[in-house]
Amino acid sequence: MGRGGWMKTVAFLLAVITASCGGTGGGGSSGSGNPLVFQTRGRLNLIAQVVNQSALNGTSVDPTVLTIIATLLDPQGNPFRNQRVTFEAEFPDATIVPGNTPQNAAASLACLPQLSNGNATRCTNRGASITDDFGQAQVTLIAGLTLGRMRLTAEAPANLNISSAISVTITNQGFIGGTDLAILPTSATFVNPQVSSNGQSVTFGAVGGTPPYEWDNTNDSLGEITPGGIPNINQQATYTLTGPIPTDTSGVLTDTVILTDARGTRVTATITVIFADCQLKADGTTIDFPAAVGGEQFRIDVGDGVPPFTVTDTFPGTLASAVTTCNPNCTILFTLVNPAPSVDPDTILIRDARGCTAKVELTVVPHCGNGTIEASLGEECDGSALGGRTCANFPPTTTGSLVCSSSCEFDTSGCTTPAAP
Repeated sequence: MGRGGWMKTVAFLLAVITASCGGTGGGGSSGSGNPLVFQTRGRLNLIAQVVNQSALNGTSVDPTVLTIIATLLDPQGNPFRNQRVTFEAEFPDATIVPGNTPQNAAASLACLPQLSNGNATRCTNRGASITDDFGQAQVTLIAGLTLGRMRLTAEAPANLNISSAISVTITNQGFIGGTDLAILPTSATFVNPQVSSNGQSVTFGAVGGTPPYEWDNTNDSLGEITPGGIPNINQQATYTLTGPIPTDTSGVLTDTVILTDARGTRVTATITVIFADCQLKADGTTIDFPAAVGGEQFRIDVGDGVPPFTVTDTFPGTLASAVTTCNPNCTILFTLVNPAPSVDPDTILIRDARGCTAKVELTVVPHCGNGTIEASLGEECDGSALGGRTCANFPPTTTGSLVCSSSCEFDTSGCTTPAAP
């Protein structure tokens, strides 16, 4: 009997599958009970702005200092949290704080007082910062003596393979401005939302322009916008669906998020809510491995789905890896762990970016234990199948009970040798 009798003890294995459309792809593996995580490629938005320091502490704006904000988002516009973003300025005498060389916050903060003494040995034109809950990593760029147009680059972790760059101009008076007011992301889409008591939400960020910022939305019956971030600056805001959201209504609901800065400049972002009747092609698919060794692979066609895909597996430890390929239709390649587990059945739930789902039933019977002797796999026996052998085939023992072990090898411990007359 496989694991089918354990259905009341359900453990979930969550795997965010790589969508390799356009040449990006990936995979991964885990041990029994550990999550399978497959990072997807997203986007990195980079902006520079002169922060109005008077809004914070009553001081004036320093034209030799810029705030650089990198926003790291996944393909659906959700923030990538706790990711290290590295920055580099083209001019070697420019300084980025916190620096990339010091390994602790105290050493990084030591850059600014050292600069006032003319000593910048611990401060370089390279820096790094960790993205927050809004997917934003922030550093400070301090101008050096080199004038002209300077390129600034930012890179996400290597496994995401994402980078971005902007150019800023340094004159004798310092940096020339920052960037125009913008809102990130510029749109957000909810497909088949199921609004709980907490609602479903997306976070927007204000970049450029002149803080402090004000947020508003036009369709209060659909959702609400709540400012956040630094108090009295409000550089972030969270839009939450409040509903009531009909789950049986087709068509599209919309809302507009409005961002206004201190100069009255206004930009907008669009909220779209779609109710779609959808089903992945894979629904109802059954996969059987009656004599599995381990490491076997199978493909599931999800050509009518929208990547990235999420896979929920009933029994942790059944799947070693899963990789999505889109060219242009999508398939997911699954690989069993080695040695093969015993599951009867393992229910795999596939969910795409729209919320459409499909169930795949996977049955795995290891080759040892299926009742068939596979000599090519090194089996001497299998269960009750002994290949006609008895204890008499193992002299000097002649009587007793010959059995097959759990590793499909003969067990002669039950055989005996008749006493000498």
